[in-house]
Amino acid sequence: METGADITIKEVADLLFAARERIDFYWNFYVVVVIAVIGWLVSVNRTLTRSRKVLVSVAYLIAAVMNFLGLYSSYTFAEALRTDLLRMTSTAPLTDTRLILEQYSYLSQRLAAFWIHLAVGATILLVVWFARFSKSEVAAAKAATSTAEGESSPEKQKGA
Repeated sequence: METGADITIKEVADLLFAARERIDFYWNFYVVVVIAVIGWLVSVNRTLTRSRKVLVSVAYLIAAVMNFLGLYSSYTFAEALRTDLLRMTSTAPLTDTRLILEQYSYLSQRLAAFWIHLAVGATILLVVWFARFSKSEVAAAKAATSTAEGESSPEKQKGA
């Protein structure tokens, strides 16, 4: 029977690969959520009501925060495994592997994930709350602009 002390380098490396797969899953999920929200916002044909803005904001924030928490814990676990692999390979003839593991840290990626989530989230929330989505409003604004420009054009002024 194996004890905790009998764990092999291969088993720790397998756990690290599993953690990387989890990180990739969280990033893929986040990209799908962002694309879905943006796609929905682009396809909306009317101005969002306050209750819809709140609903979209809350739904997005829940998905983004849960995703970030999953990424954060996965990056933390991957960093712990990387550190354990470095300790385990200190006496093994894996010099190239050790060199790469020493230069690579998941802690910086964890910080980058935070800033990416913050920037994308702020952008999406600003669009939800301040952008106009109504085609009729855009058409009315264009018509008002062209009418105002037409009245001040030199041809119109000559005819007057």
